[in-house]
Amino acid sequence: MSEREQALARVLGIDDETTKAMREEWAALDIEWHCSGRHGVVRNVPGDKAGRVQRVIEWHMGSGACWWNGTPKAATRSVEFVAMTKVFPAPKKPWGWCGTTVLYPDWQKQEADAESACAEFKAGDPVWFEFKGARKRGLVMWPNWKTVAVMVEGEGKYTVPPSGLTKEV
Repeated sequence: MSEREQALARVLGIDDETTKAMREEWAALDIEWHCSGRHGVVRNVPGDKAGRVQRVIEWHMGSGACWWNGTPKAATRSVEFVAMTKVFPAPKKPWGWCGTTVLYPDWQKQEADAESACAEFKAGDPVWFEFKGARKRGLVMWPNWKTVAVMVEGEGKYTVPPSGLTKEV
C-alpha cells in the first residue's frame, strides 16, 4: 500500500491497527444479545468510557446504532444498539429489528398507543378539539402515525394529537 492509501485507511478506521483495537474492545464489552449479532445491550457503562464504547459499537454496527438511557452526566449509563448496516432503510427505533426493546419498553408502548389511537380516525371524520380555550369543529384531513391533521372551515389546518380529539357522533 502506498503512503497515501495507508493514511486514508487510518482516517477511515480500516487500517490493521484500528481494526485489531476495535475487535479487542468489542470482545471486551459485556454485551447482552437480544437478537444475536443484530440487537444488543451493554449495561452500566462508566460515564467517562461512554464515548469510546459508542465509537466501538458504531464501528461494528454502523453510524446511529446507539440509544443511550440515563443522563449524560450520570456515573453509569446503559446503551441499546442495533445493526444499522445490514438493512435498508436502517431502523429508526431500538426495536426496529425484532419488534421488542430491552431498555425502552415505556417508549415502545407510548409509540404503539399513539399509532393505535390515530388508527381510530379516518379522512373525512368530523371531530371536536380544544385550542386555546376554544372548542373547534373540523374534518380529519389525514391521520399520521402520531398526530392527526384537522381542517377547520375558515381557519385552516391544525395538527392535533389523537388524545385531544373527540369524534362527532
